[in-house]
Amino acid sequence: MELPSVSDLTSNEKKARVHINPFDSTEYPEFYYWPFHKILRYAKTFPMPSPDFELNESGHSNWQELWKGYNDWAAPHWDDDYEAFMRLRQTQNIYNKFVGVGDEDFPELQMKTLFAAPIERALAIHSKSEQHRQMQQKLFVMKYSLAPYSTSFETDDEDAKYADETVRVWRLISCFGETNLATLHDRILGPAMGWSRHYHSYKYVVPTSGACFGPKDCDAVDQMTWTQTSHTLDSAKYQLCHVLRETGQRLVYMYDLGDKWTHNIELIQVAEKGDVLKLTSDEQVNAALVKQYGSKLPHLDGVQLLAGEINCPPEDSNGCDGKGDYGSLLKKGKKFRSAEAATSNNWQDHKIKFAYQFDLPSHSKRLSEAIAGKSSSSVGHKKCHIQLGGGPAPALNSLYSGKSPFEPKPRPGEKVQALNGKPGYLPMTEILKTRPDSASEAVCAACGRQPNIITGTAPLLRCSGCKSARYCGTACQEADWGNHKVRCKKMKKERSDYKKEKVSS
Repeated sequence: MELPSVSDLTSNEKKARVHINPFDSTEYPEFYYWPFHKILRYAKTFPMPSPDFELNESGHSNWQELWKGYNDWAAPHWDDDYEAFMRLRQTQNIYNKFVGVGDEDFPELQMKTLFAAPIERALAIHSKSEQHRQMQQKLFVMKYSLAPYSTSFETDDEDAKYADETVRVWRLISCFGETNLATLHDRILGPAMGWSRHYHSYKYVVPTSGACFGPKDCDAVDQMTWTQTSHTLDSAKYQLCHVLRETGQRLVYMYDLGDKWTHNIELIQVAEKGDVLKLTSDEQVNAALVKQYGSKLPHLDGVQLLAGEINCPPEDSNGCDGKGDYGSLLKKGKKFRSAEAATSNNWQDHKIKFAYQFDLPSHSKRLSEAIAGKSSSSVGHKKCHIQLGGGPAPALNSLYSGKSPFEPKPRPGEKVQALNGKPGYLPMTEILKTRPDSASEAVCAACGRQPNIITGTAPLLRCSGCKSARYCGTACQEADWGNHKVRCKKMKKERSDYKKEKVSS
C-alpha cells in the first residue's frame, strides 16, 4: 500500500485545503495554506524536503526513522511533542469538534483526513479484487519483532539506538489473511508476545504510506494521549490482507501509546492450510527453527506460535530505566532478576522471572486459549484505582455505576472483575465479556479463522451444546473437542445468563 499520487485524487481532493480558524493566532508553516495536491507532492519528497519548495519554516518531517517509513498518514510534522501539546491546549476552545460542541477539527487532524481519503477509497476498491479474495484464505507466516531501538544496549546514545539493527525479541507466528486487525491485536499479537490482554491500546502504521489503523472505541488509559489529533481507520473493519499483500512487506504495530512499544511485522511466507513451514532468508529465524524442530518443520494448521526468543518487556516499563527502554534491563545479563519487573501485570501473570528465559509452550498455550475463548470487551480495560488521599480503593459498584465517563456500566453479558488483590500490588479492575462472540467477532476455536461475513462469507458454525464456541466445520470441531469439552458447560451457562440479563435490562 503506497502513498497515493496526485493522479489518484479526485478534483475536489486536489483543491481541498486545511481550514484555519481566524481566531487561531498560531504561526503555521506555509504548507498548511496550500491546496492538497501541492501538500501531497511535498510529502512525497521526504525524508529530505525537495529544494523546489521554499518554506519559511525548517525541520519538517513525515518520516519515522524508528521503522524507516512514513508516519501518521505521511502528513508533514513541524513541531515537537511538547510544543504540539501546548498548542492544542491553547486552541481547544476554537477547534471544538473534539468535545462535541462544534464541527471544526484541529488543523493537524484536518491534514491527516486529507491524506486518508484517497487511501480509504483505494482500500475499498482492493476489497473487491480477486487478489484480496484469494489472500483471505491464505495462511500468513510473519516475523513479529520488537524494534531494535527498544532493546538496544546503547541506552545513553540516541543516535546509536536508532542505528542498532539487532533484533533481540521476536516471534514467528501464523494466522489467516482474513483476520481483522482488531482480532490480530487482541487474540494473537498480545498473547504471542506476552503482553496483557485488554490493558493498553494500540495502533498500526503501514510504513509505505503512513496509513493508520486502530480501535474505534477504546477507554484504555493510554488512548487519551492520542485522541485529539489522531486519525485511524477502524481496525475491526480491515483485514491483515488489506495491509500485507506479498512477502517482504511490513506492518508496524505500536502497543501502549504511552510507552510506545514498537514492533515490526514482516510477511515471510504465504501458504495454504496444511502446507509445511519453510525456512527463510532470515538466519535468526532459521537457526531457531532448526533448534526447535530439527529437519522436520511443522505443518501450518492455523493460528500458531512457531518460534521466538526472549520474553516480552514488562508492562508499564517496570524495571526499565525509562519508558520503552527494555535494553536497560536486557544488558544486565541472562542471570539478572528484576524485582520491579516481576510486579508488572504480564510478568506476574505469566510467572516470568528472567528476561531471557523464553518459554515457547507457555506462550503457545496462552495463544490457543485466546483463540478458543472470547474476544475482549470494547470497554472496561484494566485500570488501577487508588483513592485520593489514601485509604482503600472505591467499591466496584460505585466505580461502575455508569456515572463516570471513565468507568462505563457493564452491559448485559459483561461482569466487573477485581484483579491484583495481593498485598504490595496496585488494585485493578476490568470488565470481562461473558456473552458469546457475535458472528463478526468470532474465530474458529480450533484454527483461528475469522471469515468476513460483511462481504458475504459464510459464518462459522456454532457448537450445538454451548452455542457459543464456533468452528469452520466438523473437522475443526472434532479436533478441538478434547479442549472444548471442559469449557462447554461453563460457556453454555454464560450464554443462558446473558439471555436472562438481556430480557431484564
